[in-house]
Amino acid sequence: MPEERTAVQDEFGSAFTPDYPDVVAAGSLLAALQAEADRAGYALAFEHVLPQVLPPEGLRVAAQAAAGDRLARVVLTLGGRGFHLGHRIEHRTVAAGRTPDLASAAAAVHDWLQGTEVGELTARRPFLRDLERSAPNPADDTVADRWQQLRTAPAAPRNFRLRELVEAAYREPRLRVLSPGLSHHWLRLRRSADRPDYSGLPLARPLGGGRFEVRTADGVLQEADGAAGAVALLLAALPEDLPAP
Repeated sequence: MPEERTAVQDEFGSAFTPDYPDVVAAGSLLAALQAEADRAGYALAFEHVLPQVLPPEGLRVAAQAAAGDRLARVVLTLGGRGFHLGHRIEHRTVAAGRTPDLASAAAAVHDWLQGTEVGELTARRPFLRDLERSAPNPADDTVADRWQQLRTAPAAPRNFRLRELVEAAYREPRLRVLSPGLSHHWLRLRRSADRPDYSGLPLARPLGGGRFEVRTADGVLQEADGAAGAVALLLAALPEDLPAP
């Protein structure tokens, strides 16, 4: 007999439940943020945001609020508790960051929509970064930087299965020493963060229905069930000359 599912389980799915008990208890990210804003006396009205690719089970992982030409969006992140925020003005994202604290996320949305300038906002909320003043130089990135950028927004993949694949790959030490990147929904790995050296390395992508495809360096395509299966194929296809982690 199939296990009975609750509405909350259908809303969030097992991937988010351990890290977000407060959000699960509220019933959605929107409801959790709205309750926190109401408790703090913030005049905010959150609305759901549909991701570009819908995760399984109707997962509601994003919400936003707006005032005039300003908008603040909040997205749950996988791989550990984190509320990622993106603050926009006139369709430009000017500040972004991540915090594990729901109250801090709501406060940062409130500050932005009240008209706080970016410099003051990032000083008041240190987990936010002024994107226009501190645009990263990709040439300075390390492998750890690239994994961090890939696992967190604003560049985090919105395809739920691709995010799942990234997290599964990150947990494997032999893959974590490689520099990751995305290209047309493929997770690509290279030997160095500062050189585009993909020689001998496999890549992987989600296909749909929980299945993944892995392409080896010599062009052989293999399919796997689940992100863990895809990672196993990636590991099996790694060249022997890679240094141990």
